[in-house]
Amino acid sequence: YSISTDKEGKKSYTLRDSSVQLHNFTMTDDTGSVNVICDPDYFVHTGLSPHMDYESGNRRYKEYLLESGKSYLLIGSADSENGKVVITRKAPHMLLGVSPSDYVTRWNKSAPMRRNIGVTAMIAAILIALILMTPVSYQDGYLTLHFNQISLSDSE
Repeated sequence: YSISTDKEGKKSYTLRDSSVQLHNFTMTDDTGSVNVICDPDYFVHTGLSPHMDYESGNRRYKEYLLESGKSYLLIGSADSENGKVVITRKAPHMLLGVSPSDYVTRWNKSAPMRRNIGVTAMIAAILIALILMTPVSYQDGYLTLHFNQISLSDSE
């Protein structure tokens, strides 16, 4: 990002160019190690927080790291290369990525709510429209809703 400062001293950032420097890496757990063959253009790293966010001159940089001792989930296709198992982006799913385990857990716990939010919003919109179309009368401190007089057309 290019950094500019206004008269009041507030910084603003403008994306000047974007590049990803991603290297093949090895992930190790209790069961062993596996090499991950990365394609920087398609590697997904959802949920990772920047390890370092720094400025140098009039540029701003962000750095993401996979830290040892943390739990991550790796998504990709297993393949064999020179007799060794590797994880790579390959058909049929064409997906390769890594995400912190706790981020995936939170995402999965909120999945039912995200799935149902559209239906809930539609029901709420229908109820609001129904209330707005309902004739009302106010008499002696009582508000009366006349649901039996709702008309879906303008004709009387």
